[in-house]
Amino acid sequence: LASKAIKRVPSEKAKGDKSLKSNGKGIVKAQDYDDAPYEASYSGRPTIAILDSVGDDSELYWYYNLIPNTGDSIKVNTDEGLVEFKLAEYEDGDWYFESPDDPDDWLTIDYIDGYDDSKPVTMYVYHQAWDEEEEDYVVTWSANVSITKYSLQNDVSKITFTPASINLVAEDIISYDEGVPYYSFYNRSVHKAGGEEWKSPYALGDVLTVYFKNGSTQTFTNQNKLYEGYTADGSHYSYYDDRFNYSNSYLYPNVYNDTLTLGNNVVTISYHGVKTTINVTVETAAQKAAREKAEAEKAAADAAAAAAAKAAAAKAAADAKMKSIKTVNVNKASVTAKTIGSAIAAAGGSKAYVKKIVLGKKVKKISKNAFKGTKVTTVEVRTKKLKAKSVKGSLKGSKVKTILVRVGKAKANKKYKKLYKKIFTKKNAGKKATVK
Repeated sequence: LASKAIKRVPSEKAKGDKSLKSNGKGIVKAQDYDDAPYEASYSGRPTIAILDSVGDDSELYWYYNLIPNTGDSIKVNTDEGLVEFKLAEYEDGDWYFESPDDPDDWLTIDYIDGYDDSKPVTMYVYHQAWDEEEEDYVVTWSANVSITKYSLQNDVSKITFTPASINLVAEDIISYDEGVPYYSFYNRSVHKAGGEEWKSPYALGDVLTVYFKNGSTQTFTNQNKLYEGYTADGSHYSYYDDRFNYSNSYLYPNVYNDTLTLGNNVVTISYHGVKTTINVTVETAAQKAAREKAEAEKAAADAAAAAAAKAAAAKAAADAKMKSIKTVNVNKASVTAKTIGSAIAAAGGSKAYVKKIVLGKKVKKISKNAFKGTKVTTVEVRTKKLKAKSVKGSLKGSKVKTILVRVGKAKANKKYKKLYKKIFTKKNAGKKATVK
């Protein structure tokens, strides 16, 4: 690992290689530095900050950023043995870890992969040394650095995903791995255009709500964007991308444990290192048909039960109202059993519950058996037009016990009370009643 003892001035090429980070959708690397990277450990307790960055076309990327402390170091198990690199300086947005034996021998952070909120996180670094032929610093090897102790800095406190429960048909989401079938949440939605087809874990209208520690909230709604065009040689291309939009920016949340089984599953969705879960039920087409039939039957039964309950409630209310009506007014010249029945019905009452009939000033005649078939026990008379002949047999077959005379003031009432006592007799009216 020896290198020339010259002042380190990283080239533009080396500087460009240093800026790679995780974008939350999968790791992007400029090149594979080593098919078998060394294993390394981190000494110290740095802060791992989860940050946002706006990429091309306003896409929000989130990534892990290292904030080390003075004295932190990285120990790498190389082929030549254990080599320690100590924190040296911060330049152009990156930290450098130098070999104490040679300042021209250093590590640069490639990216940090925390698998969201899991511990430990892994930081990928690459080693640079001076190459005399290139006359520049070149990457010679890479290492996986395990960071087990750190403080996590994140401005997102919670996320929620809508819908929270999803039903999928097994035959629609099946995939094959070397001929072996399995069910994948990534096959949830199918998008077609230009004779091509794409599958995606997200559907149009899915919503990711992000809650921040400062109390603010942002709601991202998937709008399903199709990209298509023509290459330089005239060939048509098209592809589909999920776009969870908020204002003028958008993002793509991560999906975990996407391999599903028949029955109930829990799929994890994450953004900014924060997770939420959704319930996913996988059923065969036959199971779905049976379930939907059962649900339709249940819905019909529930609707019938609800209608019956509503009808019963309406009847109970009508009955309650009917029972509450104890007095009904009748003000026709001729009062018959039909007249009284119609008046009771118009008032919303019932012959079984009305106890009192009030005869108005227009009444001249009360027909025979007028009160028969009712539960009326009291008749209030306000008319002065009744004669012995006009009330002949009127109380026959009834339950009337009292005739209240209320034709006017006390003097008039006293007068007509005497007159009506003579006509509301058993012999004339068909039933004895007390006239008051």
